[in-house]
Amino acid sequence: LVMALPIFGAALQHVAVRVREFQDVIGRRVLIENVSSYVRYAESALEEWEFLAALVERSGCGLLLDINNVFVNAGNHGYDATRFLRALPSEAIGEIHLAGHAMQTDGERVMRIDTHDRPVSDAVWDLYRLALRVHGRVPTLIEWDADLPPLEKLVAEARRADALAVGRRADRMGDAELEEEIIRRRKVANIVQLRPDALDGSVDDDFARGGIL
Repeated sequence: LVMALPIFGAALQHVAVRVREFQDVIGRRVLIENVSSYVRYAESALEEWEFLAALVERSGCGLLLDINNVFVNAGNHGYDATRFLRALPSEAIGEIHLAGHAMQTDGERVMRIDTHDRPVSDAVWDLYRLALRVHGRVPTLIEWDADLPPLEKLVAEARRADALAVGRRADRMGDAELEEEIIRRRKVANIVQLRPDALDGSVDDDFARGGIL
């Protein structure tokens, strides 16, 4: 999906059929991303999270959860971002994206704009923490593709995401400790993917579906 759609039954069926056809052709599941949007169609009869959950059920696709887009749309359309996150099927989420956004004023209306040109906001980091608690650890990507900062700043953003995913504050973990923990959890993820019966009390249950970046 590259643009917002009117969200109702006919649109859902239209998209689900085409996603199934595409998956059949390539022989694998695809991830559909929740996009940022700045208008809501009058014809829309479903909430965005209802549309995505139904699309997963009807097509068998996965989800690429863009948490910045959730935050942007929640502000632009007046819904609760935490409700959006909690309503998604955890087993469908194959990747998470984080990014920065800008605020733009149009008359009396303040819009959140998905820009990918600045650090992830504190509010989006808070939503990421919630996503980790609700859905478990998922491979995570920082999107920053305009007004690029020095490499050290990009690395710091990625390091923060890694630290949150392993349940620690980035400023309290040394580079070697963080890297060691990430490698350990990746190995666990690989074992579980190869042998689901290997999961026991020594491994976090919510880690069974995969590792972090």
